[in-house]
Amino acid sequence: MSKINDMDNITEHFTLIDGHFDPSGAKEVLVALVTEKINYHNRKNFSHEERFGVPDQHSLARIEQLKEARRQLVDYLGRLDKSQELEVTSQIFVTVKQTA
Repeated sequence: MSKINDMDNITEHFTLIDGHFDPSGAKEVLVALVTEKINYHNRKNFSHEERFGVPDQHSLARIEQLKEARRQLVDYLGRLDKSQELEVTSQIFVTVKQTA
C-alpha cells in the first residue's frame, strides 16, 4: 500500500494481483475476480429493485460490460499455449475526494 497526495485528494494504492501464472491459472484467478464483480452487481440490482421497484441501470450496464470482459479474457487466454508463462498485475487506486 502506498499513498499519493495532491492538493485536493488522497489516493491509496493497493496491489491486488502480482504473480506469474500459466494460462489456466491466470484464467482461474481473473475469471473468479470478474465473476465476483458480476455477482456484486447482481446483488446490488436485486436490492435496488426490492427497495425502489425498478432496476439499477448502472449495475445492469456494469453486468453486461463485465460479462463481455470475462468473455474476452476466456477467449484470449484460451488461445495461448499452455506452456506460456504470464505475468499478471492488478492495481487498485482508491481516492478520497475532498468536498467543499
